[in-house]
This record gives sequence, structure tokens and C-alpha cells, in this order.
Amino acid sequence: MNMFREAYLLLKQPKGEKSTSLQLRLFAFFTAFVLVIAAAFLAVLTLSGAFSIGEKEGSVWLENELSHLLSSAETELGRLSRQGLKMAEQLSADLSSIIEESGVDAAMLQQRPELLEELLSTGVTTLLSAVENSKCSGAFIILDATVNPSLENAENSRAGLFIKRTEPNVEEAVSPRVHLLRGPASIARANGIELLGQWQMEFDIADGEFYQKTLNTAREHPQLSLSRLYYWSERVLLKANSESGALLCIPLMDGEGAAFGICGMEVSAMLFKSMYSPDNSRYPHIFSSLARINANSIDTDDGLIAGNSYLTDPSAGAGKFEFGGGDVPGVATFVNNIGQQYRGKLERLSLYPLNSPYAGEIWAFALMLPSEEWDAEIGANNGALLFSCVLIVAAGVVLSLIISRRYISPVVSAFDLVKSGNVAARTNIAEIDDLLEHLAAEDARAVALAGDKKADEDEGKAPTPDLSAYERFIANIETLSAAERAVFNLYMEGYTAKEIADILYLSINTIKTHNKRIYLKLNVTSRKELMVYVQMMNKGQGERRD
Repeated sequence: MNMFREAYLLLKQPKGEKSTSLQLRLFAFFTAFVLVIAAAFLAVLTLSGAFSIGEKEGSVWLENELSHLLSSAETELGRLSRQGLKMAEQLSADLSSIIEESGVDAAMLQQRPELLEELLSTGVTTLLSAVENSKCSGAFIILDATVNPSLENAENSRAGLFIKRTEPNVEEAVSPRVHLLRGPASIARANGIELLGQWQMEFDIADGEFYQKTLNTAREHPQLSLSRLYYWSERVLLKANSESGALLCIPLMDGEGAAFGICGMEVSAMLFKSMYSPDNSRYPHIFSSLARINANSIDTDDGLIAGNSYLTDPSAGAGKFEFGGGDVPGVATFVNNIGQQYRGKLERLSLYPLNSPYAGEIWAFALMLPSEEWDAEIGANNGALLFSCVLIVAAGVVLSLIISRRYISPVVSAFDLVKSGNVAARTNIAEIDDLLEHLAAEDARAVALAGDKKADEDEGKAPTPDLSAYERFIANIETLSAAERAVFNLYMEGYTAKEIADILYLSINTIKTHNKRIYLKLNVTSRKELMVYVQMMNKGQGERRD
């Protein structure tokens, strides 16, 4: 009840002296509570790793996509290697037979240039079968000889065939469309094959590392079988050609183990793109790459690359990527040679058996996307969480305002009733109705005291208040604090509030605060009522002195 009386007295203060309202205090309490709950919620989200869920989901997605593409690449490249070996064995047997029948050995093939077209004509059927029955973009033979050794650049010119598959989709069940990219035009006419616009008679091997490396390695290891001597080149662009690709190269060897050329199959850049482009529904600019690893870097300019958002290599001229662990577990950071940063994953794959001369060459299948796209998605996920927290806080603040207003509204109404003098009204709130009943009783008592005083004044004598109330007043004086007693004693001596403030060197507001507490403790409602009891006390003290 004292709380309500204090609140009521606060409301009665002049406008410039009012303290914070109950509604504002309650609103501040609820708002602080909501903010504490929100802070605790954020702490729980942080400690539970909720803000890293986006990173974990992204890592899992990359892992699944890479696993799918890598598994497909290992399967298809392994199958292509086996098909290439079978083709090489067939060609080696067929061509060796012709060479033996001609009375020369393989090492002397250049001395019989008239045999070259016959050898190539014999191999064309095998090449066509390989193109038709495998997922490759072309098949080729390159013999270690040239048709005309006297021509300019003859040392870099080699006779051969390159049958190119030209339709974009190698998955089609119908027979593929093929063209001749390299080889004698007479062979093309004899087999109904059209020449490509980039057709040339022979191969220029001046920049053909794949050719020399395959042939030299076979000659250095004549005891090894073809299954140990096949070689996968990095991306190759034949001279005057328009499309690059990786070449599966296998030596052609006679019965004595002498190499007289190479054959193989091509996986073009376009074919690789059609088969190994990653799903870009989540990350629009994601791409995959198959390339060799050199220390902690891969060079996609020398490998194959696939991505639905690119027609060609997205980082042409800037495809050397240094890679290492990033700030997200399980996700690597890639930085190319012009400083662009990517996120992704990389898995090594082996293209060769352990006892192959090329076993030390490590290839990798990588999945990469620009860091900006990765960070944008993670930021979007975390932004959604933060936005949810902000919405919760905003809803909590609005709810706090509504609750505080509804909760305090009856109290404010009761104070309005007190100020208007209508203390007989009821609010149906037990505590407030008790306060109003108490105030009504106090008003009735004050009215009675005022009536007695008026009657006594009319008769020329002092008013006679209720003695039982006076006795309670005297007893309650003992409840006053030292500061309150000092103020009360000065009232006893007849000083006004302003005079008391000057005497005690206190502000008038402090005196008013003491007044409120004195009124509450002595159970009086006004200074007028207080002075009635003071006069009674002074009169009693005077009679005792008499």
C-alpha cells in the first residue's frame, strides 16, 4: 500500500519535479528482459555453431558434388584407358604384320615412305570403331615417319590419322558424325569421311611434347607392356586446330618391343565440359578442373575445365592456382596468379598403375567457385538468423509496450480518481481498491477533524480530534528517522517548510521528500492535519509545564 501512496505522491509533484513514470519503468524492465533473452539466444546460437551451419552445409554440398564428379571421371577415364590399350594392341599387331611383310623392321620405317599410306589405311577401321564405341572426341595414329622427308620442316612432320568426332553429344546412340582432321585425303574419300576445315596432311610435332615423351619412354622401357606405358597429356592444341583437349597416348610396338609410333584418343575441352560441369543452381560460377598438381598448385590453363557459366576457361591466362587450407574446415582456399580468391575442394586421382614410368605425375580433380559467391551465401544464411533475432527483439519491445500500458492503465486510472476526489469508485483490482478504501477513510477522518476544529473555533476553544488517532500519532513519532525527526521538531516549533530548509541547509525538494515520508509514517494526509496534532502536542507540553 505504501508503494501506491508513494507513487500517488510522486504524481502530485509539480511537472518539473516528476520522476520516471511507472509505465516507463515497467516498459524499460520488460525491454531489458527481452534484450537479455535475445543476447542469451545469440550466445546459444554462436556456441552451438548455428552461424557456421551455412559453412558446414556448403562444405557438405561441395563434398557431395566433388565426389559425384570425381567418381564419374575415374570411371570414364579408366574405361577410356582400357579401350585405348585394346585399340593400341590391335593397331600394333595389324601394322607390325604389314611392316614385317615388307621386309623392314619398325626402326627403319622412315626408309619406306610408300608404306605409310597402307599402314594408315589399315588402321582407319580400328580408329572408327574406337570413336564409335567410346566416350572420346577423337582417335589418332602418329607414325614415326613422314611421307616426304625432303620437304621443309620434315623433321617435325609425321604421317598419321586423326578422326575427329564432331557432334556435341557423345551420349547419342546413333553412329557418330566424324571428320578427318589429319591424314591423307585419299583415305578420307575411300571411307566416306569429310575433311575438317582445319585439316592438314600430317602432324606437326614441333610443340608435341606428348608425342616425344610417349615414344621416348617406350624406347627406354622396352620390357614394359602397353598397360604400363600409356600416357595422359595435359591440354594440347594441335597446330592450326581450333579446339584443344587432353590426349591419351599409347606407343605402337612391334613384336620385338620396338616403338614405331603412337596412337590414342582425345578428350576435348568441349567434351569434358559436357560431361563434368558441376551443378550451378547454388553457386552460379562454380567450375571443375582436371589438372596436374605441382607442389601446392594446379594450373587449369594446362588442364581441362568445365562450368555451365563458361564457354571457355574462366581464368584464361590466370589459371595457376595455389591452394591450401582456409578458415572453413574441409574447404580449401585457391588463389590464382593475379590474386583472385576461390573456395572449393580438391581430390587427387591416379591415372596410372604404380609401376608406370608416369606414376609420379599426380593429377587432381578440383571444384572451385569465387570467394564472393561463397561469402554471399554464408552471409545470407547468417543474415537470416540475425534478421530473425531482430524481429524477435522488435516483437518483444512492442509486446513490452503493450503489456506495460495495459498493466499500468488501471493504476493510472486509480490515481486520476484520487486526484479528482472520487475515491469511492472501484477498479476490480484488489490492491488498488484497498488503496481507494484507505484513502476514502482518511478523507472521512480529515473531514471529521476539520468539522471538530470548526466547532471548537466557534466556541472559542481548540479542536478536539479523535484521541485514539492522536495516541497512534504519538506512537508513530518513534518510527521517524533522525533526519525526519529533525524536520518534525522544527514543525513543532512553528517553522514553515522554507524556513526549515534554510535552517537545515537542505533543498526545498529534500524537505518535500521528508514531508512525504513523515506523512506516511504518522498516518496524516496533509500539513493541516499534521499541524492539528502538533498543536495538541504543544498544548499538552504546556499543560505539563504549568
